Amino acid sequence: MYIYYKLKIMARPRKYTLNENYFEEIDSSNKSYILGFIYADGSINKQKNSLTICLSEKDKDVLKFIKKELNYSGIIKNKIINNRNYSLVNIVSKKLINDLINLGIIQNKTYLSNSLPKVPINYYNDMIRGFFDGDGSIYKDKLNQYTVCFSSNIKILKSIKEYLLSKDIESSNIRLRNKNSSYSAMLEIRGSYKIEKFEKLIYYNKDLYSLKRKVDKFKEFNEHISNKVLKRYSKDKINSIKELYISGLTQKEIHLKLNIPYSTTRGIIQRLRNKNEIK
Repeated sequence: MYIYYKLKIMARPRKYTLNENYFEEIDSSNKSYILGFIYADGSINKQKNSLTICLSEKDKDVLKFIKKELNYSGIIKNKIINNRNYSLVNIVSKKLINDLINLGIIQNKTYLSNSLPKVPINYYNDMIRGFFDGDGSIYKDKLNQYTVCFSSNIKILKSIKEYLLSKDIESSNIRLRNKNSSYSAMLEIRGSYKIEKFEKLIYYNKDLYSLKRKVDKFKEFNEHISNKVLKRYSKDKINSIKELYISGLTQKEIHLKLNIPYSTTRGIIQRLRNKNEIK
């Protein structure tokens, strides 16, 4: 009787469905994105074999996406913290947690983590996009200047800074939020050209999942920059470039034909694309 009872307990089915092997191998853009997001905004408990992701209720769609990817049937719970509404999901799985640990997600990662998650280089941009959605932002200041910002500890931000530089995207010096602590720091990207390059880096495929709130911020940024740039030039010049481009001429051919700087031609065409006036 004792043996039967022991076997019965060991074979107890899971309360919720879950693909426990999801993180066994990072072989897709979605897996890399979710890994980056968990690294930024999730937490694991090795003792309880649990993964918890708690977000502002307005970002609940991310949790729905993660649930769907992991084939997890558990519920998304609602919680009020300091009079603010939050949504959270808690997943218990020893296999899943061990795989996350092997990929670089550690307990108390804010203080102990020295490196970004381990992902194949061809999925690295997806991991950065996930990290940005979890611990990044894009905002406009009082002077209508936009800034992209990452928050993390110094070692992680140095890794991000080096990766961005390898993609020819310069960023600011890392600065501490508190001069007495290296665990809360910021890395910023300023300048419209650099921000545009960063946007192309992480949103290289518009069909991949991204946090809508931040995608909308980039759309707002592009609209602002497009209007700003196009106001510098006469409507006749803009229309001439537009008509020649639609007729099939390349940017270089237009620049030579109209005898205007190549950078001007390229800039106007890019803004017209952003405004969906040309393809």
